[in-house]
Amino acid sequence: MSKSRLKSFMTDSLELPKEIVTDLSRVSIFSNNEIYIENYKGLIEFETDRAKINTKGKIISLNGKGFEIKNITEDEITLKGEIYKITFE
Repeated sequence: MSKSRLKSFMTDSLELPKEIVTDLSRVSIFSNNEIYIENYKGLIEFETDRAKINTKGKIISLNGKGFEIKNITEDEITLKGEIYKITFE
């Protein structure tokens, strides 16, 4: 059984969230003024009107205004501000 099939089997059998087993990021957006990213890899760029966050396999680019870091740890980040555009690169 391949590694990816084993992870999928474990996720389904044990009813675990896929982001835990597969090391994927979880992105939660609250209205247009807060974004929470779990299991991110790093903050690439941060300005009050734009931010770039590295996740496994994707970079999340945000455009808006008034951005501030509400919370940041090794595994999760929460940004507040008015979000105009989100791009997954």
